[in-house]
Amino acid sequence: MLQTPKYGWTNITIGDWTDRCSDISGDVPYLLLEAVDYTNRTHRPSSVSLDAEGWEYVIVFHNYEAHIITNDINGEWQYHTVEIPITRLIRDLLADIRKDLNAWSEWGIEKCEDDMEIEERQKDLRVWCDVIERRL
Repeated sequence: MLQTPKYGWTNITIGDWTDRCSDISGDVPYLLLEAVDYTNRTHRPSSVSLDAEGWEYVIVFHNYEAHIITNDINGEWQYHTVEIPITRLIRDLLADIRKDLNAWSEWGIEKCEDDMEIEERQKDLRVWCDVIERRL
């Protein structure tokens, strides 16, 4: 679901849909974890708005599909639906975050001399992933 982040960018893939997103979107791993966990626990839709620096899109998660609404570079709206169970998206997301835990822990953080914040984010992401996995 998430490609290894680099220079404040990553790609998100859901089924046959993929697009880039920037760290100006916010804390992407946390935003996605929160949204998919909410849908899994409540069986209600949740959404995440992401920025690709030139266009933006909203992903609406539901139990058995994801709807992606894109405002492209020309200002036109496009709508794409991917049939995929929320549990599969969660497993993919957890695997990708764990695989690149160090890189995701540094997502959006300015380089600093003290690594304490990065270590705290690593612990926090690890705990979030463990909790969400137990809910599956």
